[in-house]
Amino acid sequence: MKNLDAYHDGLLAKHLAEEDAEWRVVTNDNEDGGYLVIDEDGESDGGVYDSWDEAQEQANKLNTEVDDDY
Repeated sequence: MKNLDAYHDGLLAKHLAEEDAEWRVVTNDNEDGGYLVIDEDGESDGGVYDSWDEAQEQANKLNTEVDDDY
């Protein structure tokens, strides 16, 4: 089941990237490290994530919420 989930996540990430997704993952540049989820304006969602996958999952959720609003 993990392979199917990974495949789905990959397709979703590709789809969102093609649509200029509002939320995206960036590396946290401060000494604590980790990853941030930021919007088009550079504002963070408030979390610092240990792994890129965890941050991407959050970004995907936020982008889905944005898509649902339209």
